[in-house]
Amino acid sequence: MKYNSEIPGPKDHWLWGSLFEFAKDPIDFFLRTAREYPALRFFREAGYCVYLVSDPKLIDELLIGQHKKLHKDVVTRGPNTHVSMGQSS
Repeated sequence: MKYNSEIPGPKDHWLWGSLFEFAKDPIDFFLRTAREYPALRFFREAGYCVYLVSDPKLIDELLIGQHKKLHKDVVTRGPNTHVSMGQSS
């Protein structure tokens, strides 16, 4: 999958991405990531390109202003994604 290499993020494993770092402590991984890259960060998880958006204005622009251009892939459309996707039960 092609991604924008200008978006910051750490160097990760060529195949697994940040999967092992995430698996050790998912909450710490997201908190640390948001501190290191406060607005937007790119990382890979086992072949998937992931963009973590932390800036409230950017989140608003994406979810309100650009929502027609965005889509959820097979992983994020699943039944158990309500916690990580910020949706309430």
